[in-house]
Amino acid sequence: MFFILLTYLLFEKILDLRFLLWAAILCLFVQFTPFFLQMINGGIFIERFQGFTSNPNVLGLYAGFGMILSVYLMSSQRGNRVSLVVFILLAFMSTVSMLASGNRGGWVAVAVALVIYSVGQFPLQPKRLFTSLIGVFGLCAGILSQMSGPRARLADLIAGDSTHRIDVWLNSWSLFIQQPILGYGLDTKAALLENHFIYSEHNIIINVMLAMGLIGLLAYGALIFFVCWPAVKNKNTIGLSLMGFLMGAGMFGFDFYRSQHFMICFAVLAVVCIHHRRPTGALFKE
Repeated sequence: MFFILLTYLLFEKILDLRFLLWAAILCLFVQFTPFFLQMINGGIFIERFQGFTSNPNVLGLYAGFGMILSVYLMSSQRGNRVSLVVFILLAFMSTVSMLASGNRGGWVAVAVALVIYSVGQFPLQPKRLFTSLIGVFGLCAGILSQMSGPRARLADLIAGDSTHRIDVWLNSWSLFIQQPILGYGLDTKAALLENHFIYSEHNIIINVMLAMGLIGLLAYGALIFFVCWPAVKNKNTIGLSLMGFLMGAGMFGFDFYRSQHFMICFAVLAVVCIHHRRPTGALFKE
């Protein structure tokens, strides 16, 4: 319903994509700005940072979007110094928040998303893109060298510590093969708790498989294809990058229907992928 409403508002030109972009930027600033002093003095790294959200993984989801949007905006903006300061500030707060959240799945997903964006954007604006990426990754390197919390989380990621996720996925798989065609219905939590004493699959694809079986997985795959194909065809690199990040983060910590954070982000990004028809970098100037 939310997707249909946004599509209608864009079709009738009541809203445009630039409005959605600025709304997203404003929401990110509202989430991060109250903690700016803690970012400066390092207090944000005392424990895993969750901001105003329900847990650090959710905060990491929004911070990842902020990182990708800030790189996009810094590499595509032209000559407006005030806007550039805003984008740099967004990049700083998003990157610090992302590392402070300890969302390791989000770290992997944002790296993949930036690779997707760089492949599409580099031929168009190589110098600005290179400068933007160096700034973000330089900040990451500085924080990781100074802060033990994020550094320990990175060491666990490199060592392959899955925080029991592999066990959860294997248990979920054994549950799936018992009812592979239609699944267990949307109330998979009950089946998981009864059989394996876990409350979530921590993976959107496994969640789809358990809820709706192979038929549902095919339907969900078709949905993703029809959402992303217009972005591929129209070279909408920023839309693909953001969607790639969302789906990548979803492989480690979300489900496709219970998490309102994931669902709302998916609906908004589906609109961006379908409706943005100009070359990469044009969304901000529409």
